[in-house]
Amino acid sequence: GGTKILAGGQTVRTGDRVIIVDGGEASWQCCSTAEALAAQGKKVEIITSQYYVGLDIPTFSQRPLYERLARAGVVLTPLTDVKEVREGTLVCVKRFTGEETVKPVDTIVASMGNRANDALHKSLKGVVAELYLAGDCLAPRKASEAIREGHLAARQL
Repeated sequence: GGTKILAGGQTVRTGDRVIIVDGGEASWQCCSTAEALAAQGKKVEIITSQYYVGLDIPTFSQRPLYERLARAGVVLTPLTDVKEVREGTLVCVKRFTGEETVKPVDTIVASMGNRANDALHKSLKGVVAELYLAGDCLAPRKASEAIREGHLAARQL
């Protein structure tokens, strides 16, 4: 049996060998998923084409995160592109060297970021006199951008 994880509102089961592909836009979700799966005894590897896993995670949070991932046995594989998915394997290519590896895998998790959620904005458009977009309803990013946009909107009032 596999572990249940929540992905896109649906419960999915994972196999024992899980590879998470970090698209560089959702590193927190990627690393949290890796920790949760490793805690269930899964063999987890995070692959990213970036220079390191967690590129968008603040520097002060990286060390404790990497320590937890290392203790959990999560393998971090940077500078690696996914070339092909085959039955039971993932074909990867190392950046710069072109070295190709075939990794056995039961489950692949694509951690490629989020989409803007502007449903509230759409429902309020034309209903209220003034309406401003800020944060993830504009585009999914970090809290610092949302705070800045909220501040700028407040200054316009």
